[in-house]
Amino acid sequence: EILRPIFVGVISTTTSLYLMLGIFCAVFFGVSASADNPKAVNKLITLDWQEYTAGQFEAGFFAKLISYFVRLYPAVTVGAAFPLYAITMGNSWYLTLNGDDGQRAESEVPPGKK
Repeated sequence: EILRPIFVGVISTTTSLYLMLGIFCAVFFGVSASADNPKAVNKLITLDWQEYTAGQFEAGFFAKLISYFVRLYPAVTVGAAFPLYAITMGNSWYLTLNGDDGQRAESEVPPGKK
């Protein structure tokens, strides 16, 4: 119950940032390559922000900061989920190699099944 506001906040923040990234990329970079528009957009859209200058001739401090943030944010969010993937994979390997002997911790037993 206490985790619900934290979970909602984290999911809302991540969703908002990815939506903003998608909208800004669509507006700034336009459509992908075609016969009429030969300038291709990278398949990994965050790489297009490497040359971002905020409309100036040379990128200033904040333009560089935005460029790095946009390029690194997806890597940070995927990296933050790594422990969850590692624990799940470790548990799966353990059960696969050792088998499930039917013994579970008391907290894993559904109510009324004791």
